[in-house]
Amino acid sequence: MKKRALLITLVAVVMLLSSAVAASAVKPPKPPKPTTTTEAPPEFWTCQARIDNGAIWNPGGWDGTAYVAGITSCTDILDEHLEWRDWTVEWNGIAPKGVKGLKLVFEEEVHGTVFAEQVLTTEGGFWCPTLVGDVRNLVFLAMRHNADRWVEFEVTVIPGHDEEVCSS
Repeated sequence: MKKRALLITLVAVVMLLSSAVAASAVKPPKPPKPTTTTEAPPEFWTCQARIDNGAIWNPGGWDGTAYVAGITSCTDILDEHLEWRDWTVEWNGIAPKGVKGLKLVFEEEVHGTVFAEQVLTTEGGFWCPTLVGDVRNLVFLAMRHNADRWVEFEVTVIPGHDEEVCSS
């Protein structure tokens, strides 16, 4: 009886070891990490670079006269506009349960040096910031408060102060 139990145990161990060896042999090698470019990484982490790496931002863009974006957006400011210190920002949207906090930010790169920042609690309005500091790269962010539920939202960012809007 002891020989039979020993034989069953030995067969079970051999089967377990052979299935472990087979399972490890079946695993394919890990593929290399995907890259979006073969160029050197950018000097600054722009919005587009972060979006390409999986960040969840809605990209804004230049339409020829203004930067236009939606909510939870990140917009890369073009090099030709880096010299501008004064900006006009207009936002408009619908948030049926009100606005707890709409954060608008001009910064060097996403999570970089902040040049101007404002938290607002209205569905629409204007903001006329003047950027202070050495601007070598610039992004504009429009972030909603976690509790806000916007059904419509658009923000327009224009280089320079609109005298009608910013003088009042």
